[in-house]
Order: sequence, then structure tokens, then C-alpha cells
Amino acid sequence: MIRWPDDMRIVLDNAGGATLIIPGEYQHCYYYSEQAGEDALAYTETESTCDWDGNELCRCESPDFDDRVDCGTCGGEEQLDPSDDDIRNGGYRVCHDATDLARAASSGWDNARKMCKAMGIIYAQ
Repeated sequence: MIRWPDDMRIVLDNAGGATLIIPGEYQHCYYYSEQAGEDALAYTETESTCDWDGNELCRCESPDFDDRVDCGTCGGEEQLDPSDDDIRNGGYRVCHDATDLARAASSGWDNARKMCKAMGIIYAQ
């Protein structure tokens, strides 16, 4: 099993997407779960996102951001954090470690299966 950093989370959505979250450092929503898995695996190996594109943690990365506002104002408040109701209603599944991701894959989440394949995580089928 891979060494999963304590601060890395993956939020799966029931539309097949995945969001990789490294609190205070990086957040990105992926439409291709394989790419999310590749990036998550890269983070497990390096624990660095310094050369990654597409960081959505900060509002200043948005094309609608007003560049006259100091970037320091956003502070990462806009992280994806599904409510307990969202999770219970089946819209999201939060994975805190490789075991969570494998369980999601085993229970039918196709995006989790694709991520497990990209990351080399074995799950029960």
C-alpha cells in the first residue's frame, strides 16, 4: 500500500469527477479520474505541488478574479468541503486514505476504480 500523506484528501462526486485537496496548499477538480490518481500518486512520492498548474485553492486563480484585490485575502476559504447531508445523500464521498479509496472502488464508485488503477491500489471487486 502506498504511503498516503496525512493532509491529502480526495473527494469523489457521483458525476465521475474527483477533487484532490491538500489543505492550505492545493485543490483541483478533475474530470478525468486517472489524472487525479496520477497527481495524487505524485504527491505521495514528493509531497510537493510547487510546479503544479490549476490550483483552485485560491480565488486569484479564477479568470473572474479582480487582480486589484490582494491575493492574501482569500486564504483558501473556498475549499471544497461537502456537508454531512451532501455525503449522506450520496453526492460525495471523502477519502482520507488509500483504504477509503479502495472501499469506494469496491462499492462501485467508478472514479475511485480509475484512481486506484492509476495509483496501483488493489481493491476487492
